[in-house]
Amino acid sequence: MKKILLWDMRQPRSSPARLEIDDAIASACVRAGVATAADPAEAGALGAGAAIDPANPTEIVIWSGLAKHVRRVVVPAAVAALALAAGVAVLPGGAVTAGGTPTPVATWKVAANRGESMSDSVGGTPTNTRHVQRTRHYMGKAKDGYTAWRATMGNYLVNGSNVETAPGDTITYQMAMEIPGAPTPVVRLTAGGNNSMSLLVNTEQAFDDVSPAAFGLASFAPGTVFWYRAIIDHVANATRVGNGEVGTGTPAGEAVYYCAPANADSEQLLNSGTLVAGTMATGAMLHMPVRSEGFAVKHDMAVGLLGTSVQQGNADNQVSGSPVGVPVGGRGGPFRRALEAAGVPYCSTARAGSQIANYRTGAALRRNMYALCDHFINEYVTNDFASNRTSDQVVADLYAEHVLIRTARPGAWIWQTTCIPRCDGGGSISPTDPSTMVPGLRFSNTATGYRPTFNALLRSSGGPAAVNADAVIDTSLAMEWPTSPDRFDVDPGPIALTDTGYIHPVTAGALRMKVPTDAALAARLALIDRAP
Repeated sequence: MKKILLWDMRQPRSSPARLEIDDAIASACVRAGVATAADPAEAGALGAGAAIDPANPTEIVIWSGLAKHVRRVVVPAAVAALALAAGVAVLPGGAVTAGGTPTPVATWKVAANRGESMSDSVGGTPTNTRHVQRTRHYMGKAKDGYTAWRATMGNYLVNGSNVETAPGDTITYQMAMEIPGAPTPVVRLTAGGNNSMSLLVNTEQAFDDVSPAAFGLASFAPGTVFWYRAIIDHVANATRVGNGEVGTGTPAGEAVYYCAPANADSEQLLNSGTLVAGTMATGAMLHMPVRSEGFAVKHDMAVGLLGTSVQQGNADNQVSGSPVGVPVGGRGGPFRRALEAAGVPYCSTARAGSQIANYRTGAALRRNMYALCDHFINEYVTNDFASNRTSDQVVADLYAEHVLIRTARPGAWIWQTTCIPRCDGGGSISPTDPSTMVPGLRFSNTATGYRPTFNALLRSSGGPAAVNADAVIDTSLAMEWPTSPDRFDVDPGPIALTDTGYIHPVTAGALRMKVPTDAALAARLALIDRAP
């Protein structure tokens, strides 16, 4: 144990805190320039070693002295990570008592499926600006369930340049939560105590917390299937939607309609069961929360998804599986399929046509999920290579974005995926005959290809560290033609793995990519104390 004087990084002119803490952490504080040795005789030992990055103030709870007094302090993110890894500190959500025994404390975290950032804009007319919907979700498998719940909504649109823009105007939400079989099955969600939320452009806002008691329940049980019921009023033709489109196999009872705001048929917010169409026009797009968050002591895994249309599942137009055997959603994709099969909560920022380069400059609100997830799957790269960005440039961007994730969520686990093949279309090329495919310029196994370099790096022993990730999900290996791995393979039949654009995995391809994703999830889920 070493004694130090630690300054609060946020208030550099304040008096320092006197701490007696683990030698290595005391040294890290000194080498980061936020502390000095309280005992001059220890200054040399504490200052020995490489400098520590002093950036990104992070609050931790640490114990000090032989009596292990609890102290709440702010240190650089790099120091926080060392203290957490050494087991001598916790994040504020898991405070410690005198004597150093961890005290379970409930925290908020992403706790349901189908959280989506908004990446399209369709639906409605200047007359029919009201959007009425009912969508199906499941809660994560938190060991002891959840003691509170909230839904966070967003009023922004991620455009084709991967920038958060704000077309339209304020959106007015009325929302209810439905738990079939609960003593009180439908409960209205309020916002600041009001029955509706006026959500300003380019903002996110959470509805008020709702307790299990409102439904007549002691807690929200692990894996609970629930529904959001919503009435959403927009300016003309400015409907914001997420990725969870209604499609073939949509579960019975999930629906969306458009109508005029004064239409009496739309007043079904506090009903239970399937919406009644009445005179409303059937819609095609669903508007999802950006996140559903639960309050619990022992959370399930919470996964944040980053990536392109491959992540979004644009050509996988069948439904994803669910832990209770009922299809969920319209588009799946390999990652949603894997997560939903395991009943794992997630939220997504995936955007068709996007790059990690323009995500780095265009994301702001979407990064709010970083502090509320603890695992991340990053699929970005294919569109960067298609735009002639080199492997080195992409690696640098991935690394930098993962630094932001680790700053917001110390201890986060990050998976980076490999880059699947991408071929040029036209002529006599066939998705069921790999020999006819023409690999794209930056995707070919030639001197012009960036993809082979990137994948070889990720598959090397130092691959994950090169992009500041913890592990690699080799989805590309599952898609490669063995004879020439820069082309798509086929299933027996032959059955194509890709669409005719030779970019997006169809259902057969998504199911192949799901296999290594399942394995990656299983290895981490085995370490989590979650409900069966």
